[in-house]
Amino acid sequence: MALRVNSNIAALNALRHLQQTEQELGKNLERLSSGRKLNHAADGPASLVISEQMKTQLSGLGQAIRNSESSISMIQTTEGH
Repeated sequence: MALRVNSNIAALNALRHLQQTEQELGKNLERLSSGRKLNHAADGPASLVISEQMKTQLSGLGQAIRNSESSISMIQTTEGH
């Protein structure tokens, strides 16, 4: 009895494309559900670096505002307002 191996190349290609499409769909659903364009570093390394730099700058500006408000309060206290 001979062993015969059959393969359907068209079906295997269709399966591969379906799996790729499913993977992309999962990524897009994750982006939609989180409301963020970048969820992982692999989504865009350059964009992630820019985003992190902007977060750092925003944090620094927030601290500068708090420092200014504190200084204004201290000056008003010393002036008796």
